[in-house]
Amino acid sequence: MASAQYTASKSRAQGRPGWTISFRHPLRTDPKGKPGLKMRRGLGTDNSEKADQLVAEMNTLLGDNSWWSIAKREEAERTFSSVITEAFYDEIQAGRADTWAMREEQIPLPGIEQDYTRAILVGTTGAGKTSLLRQLIGSDPERDRFPSTSTAKTTVSDIEVVLAEGSYSAAVTFFSKFWVQANIEECVSDSCLAVWERASDGKIAERLLNHRDQRFRLSYTLGPWPSDNSETAEDDWAFDTATEAELESSALPDDDTIPRDIRDANGLIVRGFVDRIRAISLRVIKALSSELKVDVLTLAGSDLDAAQELFEEHIEDDADYHAIVHDILDAVAERFGLLSKGKLQSSISGWPDMWTFQTADRSVFIEQIRWFSSNFAAHFGRLLTPLVDGIRVSGPLYPTFTTRRPKLVLLDGQGLGHTPDSSSSVTTHITRRFGDVDVVLLVDNAQQPMQAAPLSVFRAAAVGGHQDKLAVAFTHFDQVKGVNIPTFADKRDHVLASVTNGLANLRDVVGAPVIRAIERTIFD
Repeated sequence: MASAQYTASKSRAQGRPGWTISFRHPLRTDPKGKPGLKMRRGLGTDNSEKADQLVAEMNTLLGDNSWWSIAKREEAERTFSSVITEAFYDEIQAGRADTWAMREEQIPLPGIEQDYTRAILVGTTGAGKTSLLRQLIGSDPERDRFPSTSTAKTTVSDIEVVLAEGSYSAAVTFFSKFWVQANIEECVSDSCLAVWERASDGKIAERLLNHRDQRFRLSYTLGPWPSDNSETAEDDWAFDTATEAELESSALPDDDTIPRDIRDANGLIVRGFVDRIRAISLRVIKALSSELKVDVLTLAGSDLDAAQELFEEHIEDDADYHAIVHDILDAVAERFGLLSKGKLQSSISGWPDMWTFQTADRSVFIEQIRWFSSNFAAHFGRLLTPLVDGIRVSGPLYPTFTTRRPKLVLLDGQGLGHTPDSSSSVTTHITRRFGDVDVVLLVDNAQQPMQAAPLSVFRAAAVGGHQDKLAVAFTHFDQVKGVNIPTFADKRDHVLASVTNGLANLRDVVGAPVIRAIERTIFD
């Protein structure tokens, strides 16, 4: 019954007075699919002997697989300390929550029964989906700046807006602790490789703070590398002509800025992580060189590649590596404690699942929702944006270009091409919503219309039988220029010709009758 693979140990987390317990959970897989996810929990004591007793209890539990069932929890609670049973059994029960259902429970999406029209905005990253959404919900580009837009890949979560009378409500759901930990591990691994590549501290920090797919950015939550030039960072929540100092002194309320001392403290935390990553990497490089009896960094070609693979394996098996990952995870979780308004709901494991908020004051609403959607550099070190998987809001968010108050549900999300494997296809995360909406609104850039990604939307809608829901909105139309297209009519014909040409290329894929149906929907 004993299993030497699963044992627990105690340690002191950096910056924390009490003891923590670390162990590999036999019923949880790591991000690479291998059993034995590395776990860490606080023991709630600073007494070394008490901590040893609790570690012994966990080792008893880990060493007997007859305990490894949720059905044994009640008996385990009579046998072991509560902190041990919670650390083990909470993680068995901590399955992936249906975050759409959680938002739906808080703010149900009205449909045709309530005379509402649901529309999903789909398009390539940077095409202008979110800018169009701003126009449709009357979001002031200077005062509100919600949702965030920039030249970067800004929208990474689902955004669902219900235009409705009454107060302003929000339901924000978060990625699971496992998903966040997996991304942190990848960031730490990448930053260790930067040490292998003899990179500077700044490059190591860049790998740590910005995930390779540009979706998970620890810099938003932990703060930037101390040497970053704030003038070059994202500034979406700032006035274009305002300096950071002006924003802090006048444009933002007192509770809307991060004091300099806190930003400096955040910088020291990030620097500490970089120093630890460099130290562990150099130690592993030295040990690997000793093991292979050669300075591994002097190798070349296939020998260097093989040594690098060994380095990565050794790093990810190192206890200090997992300590860094969990310390970063703890630092991320602490940022939820900075929320001053709304209600935070957590899972059985203690990780936040959802934040809800309601107010009649639009300005207060916008001030609070930005912590989950902003990319404003002056707020780096507090933003929860990378942890958010969905934002649903409801309220009198009506367009200002008309006096009508339409009954609309607008869905926005990550753009096509945000990750390399989505540049010419539509993910199932998007297509599964096609059946729930009345309009699939393709938002495309008129400057380069109907490239591979927009055409993939037509193809996906047609294959799913939703071709009658298709509509197209072209952005950047004012930037369509050329000596051969001098008038508005010429520009319009130029763009529409690209639609006709793109649809012609899909005839062999989806069939001529379907293409004709799409053409009637779009051009009639």
